[in-house]
Amino acid sequence: MAFEYRIFPEQQLLTTRFYGVVTEQDFRQLRADIQCDPFYDPGYRILDDLTDVKEVDISADRLSEFAVSTIARPHSRRALVVTSDFQRGMARMYRSLSVFAGQDFMIFNDMKQAMLWVTSQDGARRGEQMAGEETVI
Repeated sequence: MAFEYRIFPEQQLLTTRFYGVVTEQDFRQLRADIQCDPFYDPGYRILDDLTDVKEVDISADRLSEFAVSTIARPHSRRALVVTSDFQRGMARMYRSLSVFAGQDFMIFNDMKQAMLWVTSQDGARRGEQMAGEETVI
């Protein structure tokens, strides 16, 4: 397994961390684990930490499928944290596909800024830029 997750019901927040080589099976297993977790609610905001991902072994077709069939409700906030050009490229591809699922989606290179944005009730909305964040295309 190349992932772990935590659920914070009091904050209505799901955090995930991917590391090493991430495969299609890892992604499917993570989704299954989260959806079966009694503490998870699809309305929760999501913070994905991709900073330790070295490789993604998922086809473009499967990545598209995962992005469109999100486990979150439409308009749920989702922040991805990346540090490398490779991670940023994968996050951008995932984000471009996820907009069809209606997610409020931002990519950050700073964990603190990502946490501030994803947990904010009245902060920046989609398309507004914060320090350490990429403008949504």
